[in-house]
Amino acid sequence: MKTLAIAIIALLVVACSPASKKESSEDTTAPAKAAENVKKAPQSNTNGGTTCTVDSDTRTIEVKSINSGCEVSYTKQGKTSAVASSTNGTSHCENVKTRMVNNLTSAGFTCK
Repeated sequence: MKTLAIAIIALLVVACSPASKKESSEDTTAPAKAAENVKKAPQSNTNGGTTCTVDSDTRTIEVKSINSGCEVSYTKQGKTSAVASSTNGTSHCENVKTRMVNNLTSAGFTCK
């Protein structure tokens, strides 16, 4: 009887593994899946930026090359600020720009 009780307890402990083990394996693929859903940004206009408008609200997103890296500038209500940067290449900045354009488009802006 004692052996049976120990066997049942051992089965319960083994069968009830924590859910965090399952979640950790899923978390490693989440960024890759999210990147697949990102739409391509429209082609940049002549000044290198993308302009998004709705009614009288105009916003500009521009990727600037700086040394071997880049910087994303965002202009809203006439005020420009750096919202992202990278020290190695421009792919990070282009991804940030694409996400921003997608967010503005979802909010009703038309981007060119």
